[in-house]
Amino acid sequence: MRSILLAGAAFAAIMAAMPALAQTPPAPAASPADVQALLAEWTGPVGGELPFDKVKVGAFKPALEEAMRQNLVEIDAIANNPAPPTFDNTIVALERAGAAMNRVQTLYNIWTGSLSHPDVQAVEQEMAPKIAAFQDQISQNPMLFARIDAVYQAREHSGLTPEQKQLTWVDWSGAVKQGAKLSPEAKARVTAINQRLASLSTAFSQNLLADEAGYVLYLKEGDLAGLPAAEREAEVARLLISEPRVPYQLDKIPGIRVALIKVAPQEHVLILQMSHLICDWSSEGVMWRELSALYRELLSDKPLVLPPLPIQHGDYAAWQQTNNVAANFKDDIEYWKKTLAGAPELIELPTDRSRPAANTYKGARKRFITSPALTEAMR
Repeated sequence: MRSILLAGAAFAAIMAAMPALAQTPPAPAASPADVQALLAEWTGPVGGELPFDKVKVGAFKPALEEAMRQNLVEIDAIANNPAPPTFDNTIVALERAGAAMNRVQTLYNIWTGSLSHPDVQAVEQEMAPKIAAFQDQISQNPMLFARIDAVYQAREHSGLTPEQKQLTWVDWSGAVKQGAKLSPEAKARVTAINQRLASLSTAFSQNLLADEAGYVLYLKEGDLAGLPAAEREAEVARLLISEPRVPYQLDKIPGIRVALIKVAPQEHVLILQMSHLICDWSSEGVMWRELSALYRELLSDKPLVLPPLPIQHGDYAAWQQTNNVAANFKDDIEYWKKTLAGAPELIELPTDRSRPAANTYKGARKRFITSPALTEAMR
């Protein structure tokens, strides 16, 4: 559980500026024009605007089926290309394939992830296993994987940039994880499992969405403006200690709690608490930085523009290439293989206390100081 403190009076404005997708009934049965509206390229600035006003729920199934058909034609052209496999005619071509499917799925995922209407759920229940089978058909295509594998095996001496090597690895490892190297029988089994998982995942997501329909963010408000300065400071200090200690009741109250304390007419304290179930340590840092940036922009009446990211994907790809985990730990792995050679797989050590039936996570801490010689030997 994490607690975050924010001083100021503009947090409500930030929250009010965040749009919400209303739960509206689906449109009537779709026409061919409705299907084409989902398949068409987006127009407008910044890569195009999503045609929310043209979405008809009845168009999702035929649009998805047509998008999958187009994508498989593109995949077949890549897999059967007579030219030797290269980064451009295989990896880049693979990235560019499926544009129509990406457009339809973007809108489809927004609808299925936000609306708990029976018509939307019926489409999702029917299409989830079909989409899973479609994805397996691509990832398990033997001719396509042969080309991806050829580019991957030649990546170190074919003049690829770090970003290109990273993309090649993503496509190769993704195909392997999805069964590209399995036998035909095993591939069929994986496909059957994936279709079953897609159906179960859809049912779970729909149940979760229905449960979240009554989601409420509880915002406590406290007014300390009428107290003397010393008492205000003492009460704020008390709240900063007491509020985080209140246990979460996730079956009744969501894993995020907000308390807004008015200290003076132009001074507020915001106590924001989140369970680790909804926000980990790294995500908290991103949220805190961006929330602070938006808060400062609102105070100065400037447009809400977040600062550019300090690290781009190219930086990460270059880092991963220069910090190859397998290479860096090769000596360590060899050392432990030799050291533990012949050791029993299971060590039965006698204990003076039996394991409890239920874990309590209660423990203790023991501090000790090692000698300089032992410390040096452990390095």
